[in-house]
Amino acid sequence: MTDHNQQRATGGTAPRSTASAAKAVVDDLGVGALAVDTGRQRLGRVMGHYGSRVHLRPPQGGLEWEASPEYVRAARPEEVVAVPASAQGRTS
Repeated sequence: MTDHNQQRATGGTAPRSTASAAKAVVDDLGVGALAVDTGRQRLGRVMGHYGSRVHLRPPQGGLEWEASPEYVRAARPEEVVAVPASAQGRTS
């Protein structure tokens, strides 16, 4: 992505390091991983990133939301237990 396109993708306001942080979160966790947005205390599935924001979706489906990368972490096992197996990407 060229600098010009990066500025357009991030609205021209996010520094490259912030966009890199979002990409790093997605790369570390992986698309489809269950994660927690600690800013909103919500569990979600990592959908990807756009500019400086990580995109998450509720495990059982629903509307996607954006989170700052510093507020996104991997879900702990006890947080995943409450999610039905079908929403975890498993059938049993």
